[in-house]
Amino acid sequence: MIHIVTALPCDLERGRIKVTGNLDVADWPGIWSLGDCAAVPQKDGITSPPTAQHALRQAKACAHNSLATIRRKQLKPFGFTGLGKLASL
Repeated sequence: MIHIVTALPCDLERGRIKVTGNLDVADWPGIWSLGDCAAVPQKDGITSPPTAQHALRQAKACAHNSLATIRRKQLKPFGFTGLGKLASL
């Protein structure tokens, strides 16, 4: 079965939609992507992992930026880098 994300005509990064730091899809004005289907760059240079702690914050940033676009205001880059790492031993 083909995953719908891989069938989209936008740039992908390791099977996820490549977005800018503002969570918009490059070369697709008005299109946004977040969560586990988006390759979201972080300010520390890595791509956000597909976890709930990142997706919840991406949703808030995406809502702000989509509304800012409608109102022709400044967009805010996604700035969250995580609360920490956990490993089970």
